[in-house]
Amino acid sequence: MQSVALRLEGSFDRQALESLLRSQIDRQRFLRLKGRAWLAGKAQPLQIQAVGPRLECWFDPKAAAADQDHLPGLELVALGLQLDGPALEQELRALLGLA
Repeated sequence: MQSVALRLEGSFDRQALESLLRSQIDRQRFLRLKGRAWLAGKAQPLQIQAVGPRLECWFDPKAAAADQDHLPGLELVALGLQLDGPALEQELRALLGLA
């Protein structure tokens, strides 16, 4: 089992982020993916969960009070058998225009 933990600052577009995560789930066959994204203009963080090929993302109203002062960014942890963490990070940075 391998794990990759990433923390990136910057504004992600929700649709682009979810699309990238779906393609990475298919390509790398993550067993588990979990994280949060603080999107510009949103009061709650976007919760990110995947088990096998199923990805679910939603805004968590319970987290709003504690997380309102967060700058836009992403925290993500992936678990799998053969992960390519640098490829995942590079593609996420490309969404931010950093790659």
